[in-house]
Amino acid sequence: MGSHFSIGVIPHQLKPLTRLKLPELQGCFAHWVKFALEEFDNPGLLMTYDEFLDVFDIDHEISHELFMYFEREEAGERMATASEIFGGLMLACAAEPAQKVKFIFDMFDRNFDRQLNQTELLLAMTTSCRGLARLKRVAPPGPDILMDLAECAFNHEEVVITER
Repeated sequence: MGSHFSIGVIPHQLKPLTRLKLPELQGCFAHWVKFALEEFDNPGLLMTYDEFLDVFDIDHEISHELFMYFEREEAGERMATASEIFGGLMLACAAEPAQKVKFIFDMFDRNFDRQLNQTELLLAMTTSCRGLARLKRVAPPGPDILMDLAECAFNHEEVVITER
């Protein structure tokens, strides 16, 4: 699957986003979760363009273009899937691979029990890969590939994350 993303490039105008540091992206995500729950009683699944502007403190020209990579029309409103945005940006950012995996894992570990079931793992992989594919303007990996990978990972010996 890694070779799948070796094609396609992130457009030069969005390159500053790939230099985001882990704490910056974690801060944006924490802001989004708080904002979604407190302001809108929103479970944080979909994000409007105005919410995107509030969460990401970046130039309006860049934010408009970035949002266009993720957006879809939802009942006449510009919306994007938040996990695609954060997962895609995390995979593209300047963090170590283990940090990227931990961030994405934590995004889907909503009850903080440090476990994902197979469905949650598949959702984490699908939305993150789809987000990166949208940034790179390539087709995302097919659902069969991701399902096989999630099944293989899920059925692997238990891995314990000791750092939180």
